[in-house]
Amino acid sequence: MRGFGAKKRLVFASFFLEQAILSLTGCLLGCAALFRLYAGGLTQPLAAAAYLICYLLGTAVSILAVGKTDLMELLTAETTLCVNTA
Repeated sequence: MRGFGAKKRLVFASFFLEQAILSLTGCLLGCAALFRLYAGGLTQPLAAAAYLICYLLGTAVSILAVGKTDLMELLTAETTLCVNTA
């Protein structure tokens, strides 16, 4: 996206929103299944909320770390392939 001229904020928001929607959907489905199987309680939603918060914080950190990398450096980086011949 950065290669097409998108601003860093737009790239961050796009990736973060995608991960937030996927994670929230999974948490909601997990809570629904737990309520159905174990007759509810307050522990399941709290555990799902804690997971969601930690997951989204990790997502934000990783997106920010990748966003700080120079685009041209990424495009011109040489990769090496390690092959185990044993």
